[in-house]
Amino acid sequence: MKRLLALAIVAMVLVSAPVALAIQFPRQVDPATAPADPVYGQGLYLFYGSVVAALSGGNFTGASHLLQLAQFIHIPADVLSAVDTFDGLINSTADQFALIHAQLDNASAYLGTGRVGPARDNLTSAIANLRSANQTLTQLVAAEPSLASLTGIPPSLLLQKLHPLETQYAEYSALASRLLTVLTGLTRLAPTSVTLSVAQASIPVGSNVTVSGYLAGPSGPLAHRAVTIYFGDAAIGDANTTASGAYSAELRTPFYYDENATIFASYVPSGGDSLVYAPSTSAPAEVRVTFATPVASLSVPGSAYAGQPMVVNGTLELGGRPLGGYTVSLSGFSPSSLAPPEVATATTSPDGSFSLSLVPPSGLGAGSYPITFSTSSNGSVGPLSLTHHVSLVKESPTVASSAPAFAIAGLPVTVSGSASVNGSALAGAQVLNTTPTPGVDTSTSPSGTFTFTVTPPLTTPNGAWDYRVGVYPSQSWITSAPVSVSIFVINPLVLVFPASSLGLLLLVVRRRRPPPQAQAMAPLQRAETDAAPPARAPLTGLPAVYYSAAGLAEKATGVPLRPQMTVREYLAAVRGAFRGFERFATISSLLETSLYAGGGGPGDEARARGELEAMRRELEG
Repeated sequence: MKRLLALAIVAMVLVSAPVALAIQFPRQVDPATAPADPVYGQGLYLFYGSVVAALSGGNFTGASHLLQLAQFIHIPADVLSAVDTFDGLINSTADQFALIHAQLDNASAYLGTGRVGPARDNLTSAIANLRSANQTLTQLVAAEPSLASLTGIPPSLLLQKLHPLETQYAEYSALASRLLTVLTGLTRLAPTSVTLSVAQASIPVGSNVTVSGYLAGPSGPLAHRAVTIYFGDAAIGDANTTASGAYSAELRTPFYYDENATIFASYVPSGGDSLVYAPSTSAPAEVRVTFATPVASLSVPGSAYAGQPMVVNGTLELGGRPLGGYTVSLSGFSPSSLAPPEVATATTSPDGSFSLSLVPPSGLGAGSYPITFSTSSNGSVGPLSLTHHVSLVKESPTVASSAPAFAIAGLPVTVSGSASVNGSALAGAQVLNTTPTPGVDTSTSPSGTFTFTVTPPLTTPNGAWDYRVGVYPSQSWITSAPVSVSIFVINPLVLVFPASSLGLLLLVVRRRRPPPQAQAMAPLQRAETDAAPPARAPLTGLPAVYYSAAGLAEKATGVPLRPQMTVREYLAAVRGAFRGFERFATISSLLETSLYAGGGGPGDEARARGELEAMRRELEG
């Protein structure tokens, strides 16, 4: 009978040991031993390529936004300093190019309207900034070898990416040179002067304005010349000078819906005068523009869902009178600072009512977003702009699940459940496992139900086994929801492979049948055995530490460690019943790792011995 028992134990050990050794446990990766990332150089090359492309295309805001995203890129510490330097120089280049571009545009526009003084000021500033940009580009090229050597980017590729910046600098320099030539030529011509007087201090939008003034050259009045009048930056008409150089005119103003407008007179010589006289502009005069502002009554929802229409209803009126035929728009929910906002437009009905439907992008995250309501202008009725904030929210589905209360390790278990939102079935949602494996990949039915089969692994210990999956709706406005399944698992393999099996194995080894050639010595060996009890091989390593700790636990609680009990079962039997339990739990965990994971770390035994001594001190104290 004993031999049969021993053979049964050996057979179960031979079956369960390979399974236990095959268990894959997640392990922490030591960053010091992690392989170096060989591709970050190429990644940086592509990143800076997109930045330089934005700069060379004149998208200075986009380039700055991309550089702000660099803080989310993992860059090795030894490369970070060079990258920071490079980022700073490219940022500086973006700022300088944006400023130069605006100043050169202003100088060109001022020259076109005869405003030589402002044109000269802008061109002077642009030339100074061009010098600074040239120095920055020189520093950028000088910093390239350092970045190339650290990242592994070929120097030729990096310089190729910088080439468009140098080309753009050359284009700006050429434009500045042409404008400077024009200004230099103008300064050699005879100077002129023009004055302007506006009869009204305030005008209704789109009405007439009365202007007058004088045009003179170095030798006196300039007769029969055309003086152009500008309202804002738009020319609204010409006035011809008389023999005394005086001019006057009544001109129609555009529908200009800013409260203040600037008016100025400009003389730009034409024909033979262009070779004699320099252009000139008057001092600006300001007038106040009045217009009616409509009243909008809006019904804006406090919240909306990504990917779902948000409807805003309202009316537009002026002085109690409905405004029909006006264009109204609603904009907002921009995914990023570079992406344009979503826009919805409509036309007011004769009674002034309107309805706007705006769909937030499906990928937009939850939060508060500004939306802007705007109206078109019409004659004396000016535009209107109102801003509201809308919270983007997501619905949480209701998920229920059920599973058998008990399961056998290695045998499949069927789990069923249902998902709904606001009482309606949630169809087509994916059901995916989050932990542990084996995998689950199914979808909810049209009625919102789902069913899947999972199998507790053969290595699952006796006790509660938690399986977790997630329900992932296809609708962007519905959040995912977890599903937890707790099943009590019975594992026959674990039941016959307790922590005390090491001692039983020693017993089996000692009671092996001797080989035939040793039969002659059996009487002598039997006599020696009868004379003294057999010497059992002592336990060593973690098993020895565990049995010492288990002895202390048994002494403290009176609960013996029986041969049929596993490490986890004995731990559950004495849980929290004595001082030093946490130490004993740590020792038990270290032994389980050693048994089921094919050996623990090199310091596990020393750590277990330390916990044993601390446990003994706590019990004795």
